[in-house]
Amino acid sequence: MTTPRRRAVLNGLANLPVFTGEQRTQILRRGLVVAGPGTVIEPGIKVRGRATLTLGRGCFVNDDAYFDCEADVVVGDYSLLAVGVTVLTSEHELRGPESDLAYGPPVARPVTIGTQVWLGARAIVLPGVTIGDDCVVGAGSVVTRSCPPGGVYVGAPARRVRDTPHGAGRYEAASDVGAV
Repeated sequence: MTTPRRRAVLNGLANLPVFTGEQRTQILRRGLVVAGPGTVIEPGIKVRGRATLTLGRGCFVNDDAYFDCEADVVVGDYSLLAVGVTVLTSEHELRGPESDLAYGPPVARPVTIGTQVWLGARAIVLPGVTIGDDCVVGAGSVVTRSCPPGGVYVGAPARRVRDTPHGAGRYEAASDVGAV
């Protein structure tokens, strides 16, 4: 397990502009990220929390991605995360009127992003979500619920608007799913 201080040092070091994407990935492998071969991470990445960020083979994480890893985050092979993508694994439950606070302690739930997924610029993925293989999430979308494979999801909250070319007919559930 990596200490908060070590995480902060690795985050800072990895984001120095003198490193290439491949070098940055190597630095982050020293305690923040498990990354498959061919994965490239661009500058500005922030990895917080005590759990693990796992990136499959051939992934690309663009500038300014943020991962709240209070629970594990797993990204499948050949997935692309665009500029400013945010993946959250923790949230606060709401408390009732009998409490002095409106919120309770943090609750962590893992996030899984499938193989060959494309998350558009500034997309946000909320705790407990699973995004199926061959999905596209549009820029600025907020994924609040799990997304079955092979679909294009847009909006806030993200809703399925069509099948992806690779997903069409490939997944039985795809034709049965309306808005998510």
